Amino acid sequence: MKYKLKNISKSLVVGLVVSGFYLKANAQHITRNSYNNESVIQATGSVTLTDGFYIPVGKTVRIFTAVSFANCVDQINNPSANQNYISTRIFKVRGVKPQNIDSLRKTCEVNQTIQYFDGLGRPLQSVTVQGSPTFKDIVQPIAYDAFGRENKKYLPYPVAGNNGNFKSDALTAQNAFYSNPFGAVTKIENSAFSESRFEASPLNRTEEQGSPGASWQMGSGHTVRLSYGSNNSSTAYASDGFAVRLYNAEAAGGYQRTLTGTGFYEANQLYLIISKDENWTAADGKAGTIEEYKDKEGRVILKRVFNQKDGTIETLSTYYIYDDLGNLSFVLPPGVNPDATAIPDQNNLNSFCYQYRYDGRKRLIEKRIPGKKDWENMVYNSLGQLVLSQDPNQKKSGQWLFTKYDALGRVTMTGLYNNVQNRAEVQNLVDAPTSILWEKWNKDSKSWSNDAFPQSIAEQYTLNYYDDYSFTLPSAYVMSGASAKTKGLLTGSATKVLGTGDMLLSVNYYDEEARVVKIYKQHYLSGTANEANYDEIENAYNFPGELIASNRIHHVGANQTTIANRYEYDHVGRKKASFESINGATEVVLSKLDYNELGQLVKKSLHSEGGTNFIQNSSYAYNERGWMSRINKLDSINASTVFGMELLYGNTPGSFNGNIGAINWKTKVPAGLGLSEQVQNYAYSYDKLNRLLKADYVTPGAAGKFNEEMSYDVMGNILNLKRTNSMANYLNNFSYNYTSNGIKGNQLYDVSDTGIDGKSSTYAYDDNGNQKTDSRKGINISYNMLNLPKTITKSSTGESLNYVYDATGQKLKKIYGSNTRDYIGGIEYNNGAIEFIQTEEGRALPGSSYSYEYMLKDHLGNTRATIKQNGEIVQVQDYYAFGLEMNPGNNISPSPQNNYTYNGKEKQGELGLSQLDYGARFYDPLIGRWNVVDPLSEKFFPLSAYSYTADNPVLLNDPNGKDWTITMVIDKNGIAHYQILFTAAVVDNTSKKNGRPNELAKAVKKQFEKIFNVNEKKVENGTLGFTVEAKAEINVYDDAQSIGYKETLIEIKDRTDDDFKSTGSNIVGYAPDGKHISINEKYVDDMISGRNQKTLAHEIGHTGGLKHPAMDNIWFFPGPTYHLKDTNNFMIQGKKPDPTGPTRDQMYRIYRLYRSGKLNNRDIYPVDQ
Repeated sequence: MKYKLKNISKSLVVGLVVSGFYLKANAQHITRNSYNNESVIQATGSVTLTDGFYIPVGKTVRIFTAVSFANCVDQINNPSANQNYISTRIFKVRGVKPQNIDSLRKTCEVNQTIQYFDGLGRPLQSVTVQGSPTFKDIVQPIAYDAFGRENKKYLPYPVAGNNGNFKSDALTAQNAFYSNPFGAVTKIENSAFSESRFEASPLNRTEEQGSPGASWQMGSGHTVRLSYGSNNSSTAYASDGFAVRLYNAEAAGGYQRTLTGTGFYEANQLYLIISKDENWTAADGKAGTIEEYKDKEGRVILKRVFNQKDGTIETLSTYYIYDDLGNLSFVLPPGVNPDATAIPDQNNLNSFCYQYRYDGRKRLIEKRIPGKKDWENMVYNSLGQLVLSQDPNQKKSGQWLFTKYDALGRVTMTGLYNNVQNRAEVQNLVDAPTSILWEKWNKDSKSWSNDAFPQSIAEQYTLNYYDDYSFTLPSAYVMSGASAKTKGLLTGSATKVLGTGDMLLSVNYYDEEARVVKIYKQHYLSGTANEANYDEIENAYNFPGELIASNRIHHVGANQTTIANRYEYDHVGRKKASFESINGATEVVLSKLDYNELGQLVKKSLHSEGGTNFIQNSSYAYNERGWMSRINKLDSINASTVFGMELLYGNTPGSFNGNIGAINWKTKVPAGLGLSEQVQNYAYSYDKLNRLLKADYVTPGAAGKFNEEMSYDVMGNILNLKRTNSMANYLNNFSYNYTSNGIKGNQLYDVSDTGIDGKSSTYAYDDNGNQKTDSRKGINISYNMLNLPKTITKSSTGESLNYVYDATGQKLKKIYGSNTRDYIGGIEYNNGAIEFIQTEEGRALPGSSYSYEYMLKDHLGNTRATIKQNGEIVQVQDYYAFGLEMNPGNNISPSPQNNYTYNGKEKQGELGLSQLDYGARFYDPLIGRWNVVDPLSEKFFPLSAYSYTADNPVLLNDPNGKDWTITMVIDKNGIAHYQILFTAAVVDNTSKKNGRPNELAKAVKKQFEKIFNVNEKKVENGTLGFTVEAKAEINVYDDAQSIGYKETLIEIKDRTDDDFKSTGSNIVGYAPDGKHISINEKYVDDMISGRNQKTLAHEIGHTGGLKHPAMDNIWFFPGPTYHLKDTNNFMIQGKKPDPTGPTRDQMYRIYRLYRSGKLNNRDIYPVDQ
């Protein structure tokens, strides 16, 4: 019997209420006779206010005319009535009601997506109505094979004049478009799809996966291949060997675990998946393959990769060992050769392995990270809140970092607690029946009660104030007209300047919808906490929550510097332009952005004073896979396109998987200086682990010059590095030693150099694994409690370089001799005078008025050239592969010196240091290593915690070493304003490879940014939310081993996977360890279509340390404003029709975990579905 699904038309209406600010940027002339609660009224030509227009007392409105690039047209949609579909509309203006919901609107007022289904309810086609930059429909075709499998996944394409209609010839039209594309889209003739080949079994598991482009299609030899099996008893080194060592974590005294086991798993007890990437060929054998073994509970037991070194196969295994309760207790990386029959001894465990201990509630209480000389300790209260933590350096001094909470689980203060007792003894103190769990606010004393453990405090690092303004507040920081509805909000905070007695105050003011309307934030220019030195930062938003204006007043005593920024977006939220004015000067266009029909950035124009003529233009091109392939054409380099680069893929055997095979670049140089302006070239080669082996400078006429050649050990530590100079001589010929007193590890103890430099060096480390001496540079380094360098001293001269930070790790000052450099939110002072103000695209220099310099960057964010606003070229810079500056005869430097070069990070030139400050730690490009342990080392067990970018600096960079990046600032309206950058990678591990990872990646980004940005909705008692500006960068990879080390893994799995069966329910998503999210392929379509509105953000919330509200095992006390009122919070389990974003308490918990170093590692425990 056959059933036919009747035609269904359902409209999902979503109103995004993020801000009361409304910007009418695309109107040429505006006439107004009434005020509609705007904060901004703008036109390109004129604004006329007629009789009757008035602004109520307490309102602030900015009315102005300015250049605008925004453009909107009438939205025309006409869904195909003969098809089943769901129409989703997102309204971007106020005033939408049932009676006017179908009124004609502009494309900038409503976004619409139409999802068409076949008679079986399967998605057939998705149409984003007028979604392209030129208002064409974006059509996403979907097709199935005879077995109902989506064996081909097609790229989307634009259609003009479609009006949301179903395209019956979508596949033919899609192929025709990519065969002859328009709108700066890459040509992909007859191959604009990825194809999957499935095994011939009911499991339908993917055996081969192609990608768009002829070079990656089936039969090309450059596809991803998968095979399935189980372990056996043959040695791992044999071509058919899949033996796995059987280790156990046995209970010992207290909460200790002992590593045991000398045997092997019996055959066929573990599931095995073997993957081979696009570079693999049959001649490679096992080299370049990855084996992943899982037990019957779905836990990873072993990840094994194979390299080819000196003609032989090198096996690198990483074992994961669990205790009887399923807690991960040991991780044995390749450095201890865990395939060998001998159990690693304690020295090897301490040098290479990760060790964990848990209490009876399965809370992580102790861990030991390789590179650190002792265990780290954690102490919890009875609510499961982390109260104390202690690293090895602190243990040496009997110090602990404490965190106190209020009754709602909000952090009230953090600081330093002194106690020489061990962890168990301190835990008993916290568990005492008389121990009070939370702090109370005393309005009379304007302070917290100090009732919660510990009462004896050595130092306060941070203080947080909530709900009102009853704390001590300078009169200059009082704002009139702000909302009194601040219950549940962070109203202020004080942060200690480390090493001083000073606390810097921030005050946040809110409007009626809990948006930050003003921030007063003290800075530290004077070297004291002076109330007269502060910033005011004010942000304005349009209805969808896009930042449209940010104004900053920088106060130093009676002097002020004002920075006004403005931003424009197109009709679907793509950023179109950035504007700036300093001290009321004529507004300049910093950048104007143009996109192709698929939304890829294809042009950036820099600096214009009228919006017409720009001094610099950069064009971008991409290959079939979406990888950037060009920045400007090299034969078009001139005064208005100063820098260009080509990136080549698939030109060498190791560059089909995304590795860059070669780069060609050219930089325009000033005339009359006799500098070189030729095209330069690097060719790259890699090993089977994608580690860079050689960077050959193959520029004609420069044979042997500027080369780098590396070799590595099994942990990715560099063993040898050879570097040639401009004369083709070995500048450096480094040999690295990682053994001290007969014990090998990841720490570098000495480097010998037989090159021209001939300077060997030795190194020593503190108990946290921070490098404290460098004999080559003759320096000693001491660190603060955040493992950031505090003082660097030159042994031979006694000179010192001192850094001043606040308790959140923000760098405030750098002092070298008589020179002092101050860092104040992008404004840098040199000896008390502003040297420059950082902008989105470079910096502004003071003078009679501010003048702009623009930094032109490559694919890694490396500054390649700097130009003035008049087009003068003032800097040209090139680099070796690992970041050391090189000079091929064309380098010049600006004045004042621009130190933000490689990766855009500040070079520390004092004392001959020549290291780069990445925020979380320093990097030494001379030897290609970090100086301290990676804060995210637990995400990358097989790698050394000191290795840079997994030894592939040509493809990867490290913005700051974290997948969560969070700042909390106070805008000029006084609101605590969070900015989040979350990076992740989607991998399709379904057996059919039908998880639609590219579409899911877009859905992850969209849902995360929507949930974490939309946070202004009221709960029942009128308590309001807080302000968060959230961005996500989501990549797609073919396998988990390919992901960048700063990314969280989002893995699409079969609905039958154990992750979704363990609770006996239909689980949509699961975060098994806080660094890894599993998504049930059954619900992927719901997420892509938008029917599922919160699961992706919910699981990401778990990786940020959030629990389900109103549960017994929660992280925080379930106060009434949380689990009784906010019933649609995104962290509550189950389907929610209109989920709300994080509460201020939740967001502050994420922020505190981030700032304390707990967020981006395995301390996030426990987690939930």
